[in-house]
Amino acid sequence: MGLNMSKKPSKTSLVFIAFKKTLNNSFPVLNHLSVKFGFYFLGLCFLILFFISVFFPHLNTIETEFFSFYGLLIYCFLIFAHVFNVFIIPYYGYKKVYGSSVPDFWDFIAKTVYPLVIAHIKATGLILLFALLFLFPGIYKKIRLSFINEAVFFDHEKPGSALKKADQCTRSFFWPLLLFLFLSTLLYFFSSYAVNKALSHPDLPKLLSSSVKLAVFFYLSCFILLWRTFFYFEIKTFKGEAISL
Repeated sequence: MGLNMSKKPSKTSLVFIAFKKTLNNSFPVLNHLSVKFGFYFLGLCFLILFFISVFFPHLNTIETEFFSFYGLLIYCFLIFAHVFNVFIIPYYGYKKVYGSSVPDFWDFIAKTVYPLVIAHIKATGLILLFALLFLFPGIYKKIRLSFINEAVFFDHEKPGSALKKADQCTRSFFWPLLLFLFLSTLLYFFSSYAVNKALSHPDLPKLLSSSVKLAVFFYLSCFILLWRTFFYFEIKTFKGEAISL
């Protein structure tokens, strides 16, 4: 007599299951990001460049070793966009996987921005406290608190309890989380190296190559953020815990 039992995946395999889901879902999520918010970011970028050109024209000729001045401006703009994506990517990642029963996006931000900021301030203080004792305890605590955002977004935790929830979530998943951080860093490093090599031709305009590089890095960081979100979903599913926005 045979038993039809589904084998539970190992904790380490959750990293690769989440990666596969990210590959399958990254294009629609990032495409939605570009279509829905792309004009907003693009308009903001050109607005910044316009004001700099009008009020600080002498800065137009400034160049650094790696980027043109405009490239640096775009870099600053993409940092701002990445902070905004802390909310966008988990929101639309959840929406893609779990359906349309989600709150309005701007309501979601309004509800989570305050507890998220306070939770990160507390986490930074805690990490610095551990780091003052020894460097490695600080690094260890930072890894253990990797899922603060997700604890606020998907577990509806308050600032104080978000740290505890993030710490509990990684208690038995430290090594899989370390593997995820290692692989995502490796992916970013080698992809960045490949893009830099491909766009290092001296005949390419510096602003063009800088902008393309930074745009690629931006979408690569979005991919890794989506991967982390799906990894968190897999951990919650593995533990039999509910996920909701």
